[in-house]
Amino acid sequence: RSREDAQRDPIRANKMPGSLDTVFGDITEKNIKQLEMINLILFPVKYPKKFYTDVTSAYKKFCTFVYYNDLIVGAVCGRLEDNKENPQQKSIYIMTLGVLSSYRHYGIGTKLLNFVLDCAKETSSIKSVYLHVQVNNQEAIEFYKSHGFNITKTEVKYYKKIEPADSYVLEKSVN
Repeated sequence: RSREDAQRDPIRANKMPGSLDTVFGDITEKNIKQLEMINLILFPVKYPKKFYTDVTSAYKKFCTFVYYNDLIVGAVCGRLEDNKENPQQKSIYIMTLGVLSSYRHYGIGTKLLNFVLDCAKETSSIKSVYLHVQVNNQEAIEFYKSHGFNITKTEVKYYKKIEPADSYVLEKSVN
């Protein structure tokens, strides 16, 4: 790589083969504003205040930041839900999972997804992990498919204020 390439993209210039050395960190009331900022950058949807309140309380177990060199570069937020067909079984719904664009393709998204999958495997009543993906988000669809998720249905007009408004539901069985 040239010096010019390194100046434009210092992360890739210094990348060693494999993934980046990252650590997880709790999302708390003290750093919740950072999650709001990350979500504003990554997602076309603006999440309400209740989302952020729930992330630091009711859903805390299924939410984390990922840090690289002391910087937050991504996050995942999930919640536990009852299975509608079988109340004895549970699912984890991934509300958000995102990595800042400069840090993609280093295995960070996989680490965040594995964080949620590992949480699911800790509880035998959790039978699946699922999420919504906008139908035109090919990068996300391919990412989840490469990790064993399948499109289980299409929800027409799922999104209220973005186009296209349709989403796929992707799901993976666990336990």
